[in-house]
Amino acid sequence: MRYPTITLMVLLGCSLAFAGRVEETDPSIAFGGNNVWQAVSDSQASAGAYVVSGSVGATVTFNFTGTSVTLWRELDPSGGSATVQIDNQPWGSINFYFFQRAYQVPAVIDQLSAGNHIIQLTIACTSPFYNSGQSGNPGTNIYIDAFEAPSSVTPSSDQQTALARINTFRTAAGLPAAVLSAALDLAAQAHADYNGTNQNGPGTPGVGLNAHVEIPAKPGFVGVESSDRAYYFGYPQGASEDAASYTDPTFAVDIWLGSVYHRSPLMSFYNTDVGFGVNKSGGTVLDFGSQHSGTLTSRQIVTFPPNNQKNVTLQFGGETPNPIPNQTGPFGYPASVHIQQPANANQTNPTNPTTGTLTDGAGNNIGVVLIDRNTNPNPGYLGSDDYFLVPMNPLNPGTTYTASISGTDSTGSAFSANWKFSTVPSTSIGSIFTGLQGWNYVIQWSTAGPVTSSQVNYGLTTNYGSTIAGGQIAAPPNSFLSSLASLPGGTYHYQITATDANGTSTTPDATFVIPDTSAATIQVLGTFPFASTYCYISWQTYGPVASTSVLYGTTTSYGQTAAGKPDSAGPNQWSVQFGNLTPGTTYHFQIMATDSKGNVKTTPDMTFTTPGTAPPSNPAPATLSGNYKLIPQNATSLCLDVFGAGTSPGTNVDAWSCNGGSNQSFNLVSQGNGIYLIQPNNAPGLCLDVYGGGTSAPGTSVDVWTCTGGTNQQWMLINDGGNVYELAPQNASGLRLDVSGAGTSNGTQIDVWTANGGSNQKCTVTQ
Repeated sequence: MRYPTITLMVLLGCSLAFAGRVEETDPSIAFGGNNVWQAVSDSQASAGAYVVSGSVGATVTFNFTGTSVTLWRELDPSGGSATVQIDNQPWGSINFYFFQRAYQVPAVIDQLSAGNHIIQLTIACTSPFYNSGQSGNPGTNIYIDAFEAPSSVTPSSDQQTALARINTFRTAAGLPAAVLSAALDLAAQAHADYNGTNQNGPGTPGVGLNAHVEIPAKPGFVGVESSDRAYYFGYPQGASEDAASYTDPTFAVDIWLGSVYHRSPLMSFYNTDVGFGVNKSGGTVLDFGSQHSGTLTSRQIVTFPPNNQKNVTLQFGGETPNPIPNQTGPFGYPASVHIQQPANANQTNPTNPTTGTLTDGAGNNIGVVLIDRNTNPNPGYLGSDDYFLVPMNPLNPGTTYTASISGTDSTGSAFSANWKFSTVPSTSIGSIFTGLQGWNYVIQWSTAGPVTSSQVNYGLTTNYGSTIAGGQIAAPPNSFLSSLASLPGGTYHYQITATDANGTSTTPDATFVIPDTSAATIQVLGTFPFASTYCYISWQTYGPVASTSVLYGTTTSYGQTAAGKPDSAGPNQWSVQFGNLTPGTTYHFQIMATDSKGNVKTTPDMTFTTPGTAPPSNPAPATLSGNYKLIPQNATSLCLDVFGAGTSPGTNVDAWSCNGGSNQSFNLVSQGNGIYLIQPNNAPGLCLDVYGGGTSAPGTSVDVWTCTGGTNQQWMLINDGGNVYELAPQNASGLRLDVSGAGTSNGTQIDVWTANGGSNQKCTVTQ
C-alpha cells in the first residue's frame, strides 16, 4: 500500500547534503538475525529502497569515522523502537513509530569523540514514549534506509548565533557551556516552521492552537509535545522548550533570560544540549536536553544576573503565563538564584518560606515580588530550586543593585546568596525604529534615561559626514526622532549617539536604503497627424529606460496605449505610429518612461488634431427596426455573439465567427431619439446590458440580462456613415461598445470603453 509522505519542513533550517550516504545494501552495514530482514523497493526511500524487520533482538551494525552519524529511516504506524549502542556502550533508544508513513527522517547522533566508531541498533519492542496524538497500536518494525557519517545536518548561522548568546551568560553564571544538538536543532526548527505555517507563534496563537503543542491534523506536524518532536529526530530523552515571537536569535535569547519561567531552563546545570529554530512567521523555538550533561558532586548556587554583571536591562518584558497574576507591570528585570543539586540529591521540597531583598546604591529597598516553589502561581513552570525577585517597577539606569535571597532549598538545606549587578547607563540606546514616511526617512529611538543630547550621524560611507540632532518626543519617555529629508537614492550608513554628564554611548553601524526615485527625462521631438486617421509621434529619453509608451485618447483619461519602438534616428530615440483615429478630432496624449527600478517619468498632457472633417457632434437619430447582425469594423469576419447561445441572464457577449445563428441576430426595439433596446433572437426576454448598471467604468463587460429598460440597457446608435454605427450606452456618457483590446479572435470579450473612434468601437449594422 502507498502511504502519504510527510514533508520535512525542518530541512529548511539546516544545511543538508546527501553525497555521503551509505545505503542499506552496502556491505559496511551488517544485519543480524536469521532471515528476519526484508528488502522493500519504494521510490520515496533513499536510493529507492529500505530494509525492515520486526523481529525483537535482530540487529543492524555500521562502522564509521567521525564525530556524528545520521540514521535515515522511515517511520510508520507499525514502527517500534531500537536500543542503540555506540562502541558497545548504551546510548539510548531511537523511535520508528509515527501515526502515518514518513520517509527519510533523520535520527542524528553527535557529540562523539573523533575517530572510528561502531553503532549497533537492536530491535527492542513497541515504541514506549512517542505521543502522536492519535490512538493506535505501534508494532515492533524498524526501517533502515541509509547511514551517513559524518552527519550532513549542520547548524545554520542563526543556530550558532543563539548558542553563542546562551553561552555568554551561562559561562558568566558559572555554568558549563551548552552545545548544539543536531536532533534538537531539527526538532526546534520543525516546530518553528509548524508555528509559522499554522499561525501558531507565541503572542498570536490561532484558534484552538498552543505555541508549544502541535495538532496531528495540521500541516508540518511531527509531535504533540517538545519531547515527542525530539524523539522524532532521534534524540533519546525528553526535551523542554522556550518559544518567542521574535525572529532575531540574540534578541530572543535576551528576552528569555529577562523573564522568570523562560529563564529557568537556561540556568540549569544539566541542560547542556540545545536546539534552536526560527521562522519568519513562527518566531523562535529553543529546545533543551540533558543527554550529554556533566555530573555534579555537590550543590552549586547560581545567581543571575551574574555577580558584578554590568549593563543589565531595566525591564522584564513579560511572558505567558504571567508569574505575577492580576498585574501587568511594567516590572523590573528579575534577579534570581538557581540551586543546582547533584543527581542523587534527596529533594523533599519543604515549605519553609524564602526571603529576599533588592536594594539600590543608596541602600533603598526596592519593592519586589518573591517567587519560588511555594509562591509560584503556575505550578510546573518553575524548578524546585529556582528563586526569583521581580521588581514591581523598572530599574533605574546607571545604578548598582544588591540582591539577597536566603531560605531552605529543596533538600531541606539552608542557603544564602548575596550579589551585585549594575544596569545600563542613561545613554544606553534601544528600541530603534526606522522607516520611510513620505519622502523622508525617519529614525526613532529611546535612551535608558535622561540625556543631554542625542543625534544621528549618517552618510553613504562609514565616515558618515552628516549629522542631525534627535528631537525629543513626548512618549515613550526619553525618546527621540530624526527625519532625514529628500535623500537621493542609495544605501546609507548611520549610527546614533547619546550623551550625558557621565559620557557618550554609540550604536554599532547600521544601514538603510533609499529607493532610487530618479527617472529618465523625456523630450518630445514631434507629432505628425496625417491621412485623417493616423498620427506619428517621436521622442527622446535621457537616461536608460526599460519601457516607454504613449497614452492617448479624446480626453485626459486617454484609454489607449501604444508602446514606443526604438527609432533609427539616434540613441534613446523612440517613435510610435497609430491609426483608427477620427478625422478632424483633437486627441490628448502623454508619454511615459519606466526604468529598470520601476521609477516612472511622464510628460504633461499634450494634444494633436487629426486632419479632415469631424463627424457631427449631434448626429441625426438612427431609424432602424427589425433584426440585425452587428459586425465590428476591426474584424469583419466576426459578429456580436451571445456566448454559447446562452439563454440565462448574465451570459457574456463576445465576438465570434459569423454563422447565422439566432444568438448572432438582434432585434432593435426603438425607444425614440435614436435609442434602442437590443434583444438577442435566441433569448427574446433578454437585452444587451452593461454589467452591473450604474455609471460604468471603462472595461465593464457587456452581457445579456432580463430586459428592464434601464439606462444600462439603452443604446444610442450614432451613425458614422452608411450602415456603420457606434453604440453608446445611456448609463454613462463618453463610453462606447468596444471589442476589448481591438481583438480579432473568437471569444474576444465585448465591453464598454472611452470613445476613441477606433474601428473596434464601430459596427456594421446589417440584416
